[in-house]
Amino acid sequence: MRPDMEATLWQKSRSGARGVVPPGTSPETLAGQIPEGIGREIPLSLPELSELDVVRHFTRLSHLNRGVDTHFYPLGSCTMQV
Repeated sequence: MRPDMEATLWQKSRSGARGVVPPGTSPETLAGQIPEGIGREIPLSLPELSELDVVRHFTRLSHLNRGVDTHFYPLGSCTMQV
């Protein structure tokens, strides 16, 4: 990976890291609420990060964008002079 590239969420993933877990969402609590036949056979594979790590990742990515709030961004006013 190039040094100027931001690592992906998959590359930053740490086994066991978790974000917010809403109360009442344990498998035992949810048993019977999902109709038979539409539940997952295998667990969903997602990167494991804390909520703070995800927020920091996307904040860093947003700072890489160029815009009028963070960089010089000429809007063409010099070409409109008469």
